[in-house]
Amino acid sequence: MPAGWYLIISNRSEQVASDEAMQRLSSSGGELVTCFVEEHVMFSNATSWKDGRKTWSVIHNTQKRRGHLDAEGDLPPAFGSILADLRTKQQEADANQRRVDFIFDVPVTLAQSLVGYRYDRDIPGLNGAVFEVLSGELPGVSAPRKRSSFWKRLFGG
Repeated sequence: MPAGWYLIISNRSEQVASDEAMQRLSSSGGELVTCFVEEHVMFSNATSWKDGRKTWSVIHNTQKRRGHLDAEGDLPPAFGSILADLRTKQQEADANQRRVDFIFDVPVTLAQSLVGYRYDRDIPGLNGAVFEVLSGELPGVSAPRKRSSFWKRLFGG
């Protein structure tokens, strides 16, 4: 990434790696920031790991209640202004009876403010084939069970 971060994207699981793997990776002096999004249920979370421990987490889950937000740990300085801005937008939307969930963006925007990446936007400064596709199983993450296609099961092969 232009800001010096490495980006790993997983389309299969809330966790790219187990908590144990995150502890090991962050123990080597680096910082890890995660962000997970499930738009169809309006769930988002972001976490940070450093020196072998989770330093903060922010979770939004509309299924718990509208406007839900759990934040814990040593939150980054940007958290307060991000939360205030998005709460203001939410209040304006509510007053105008617009069905939108700005609180969903709190974890996403916080992660973006740290690493410069947001899942639904282009990355400024990146051009060409800048990503490498990794495949295989990661320790602590179960791989999805592979099934034959309907046609292979029906006709064999």
